Amino acid sequence: MVNVTVHSKGKKRVVKVDKGDYDKYVTGHSLSLLYTQGHAYARVDRTRLLHRVIKKAPPGLVVHHKNNNKLDNRRGNLELTTQSHNVAQQARYRRLRGGRLERGIK
Repeated sequence: MVNVTVHSKGKKRVVKVDKGDYDKYVTGHSLSLLYTQGHAYARVDRTRLLHRVIKKAPPGLVVHHKNNNKLDNRRGNLELTTQSHNVAQQARYRRLRGGRLERGIK
């Protein structure tokens, strides 16, 4: 794992990337953060989200961060899923974090 420090607009964040993906997608390219969503952007041939580049996500699928940390772009933390499944995962995480685990949610 490689920790990449990204400076943007006076803020410093650490983006986690696997070594092989760092060599392939980050080295020699600019990396910046989109603060409105908290995602890391990689500039490869055009501006694309780093996690979508790493997982080679096709149109129509989204990349879910299993630990809900948008800056953790290690392959083991990323999974391809549908938009509806991703939204359901985010809602579950908010309920757990808020301490209000609802019935029927595992």
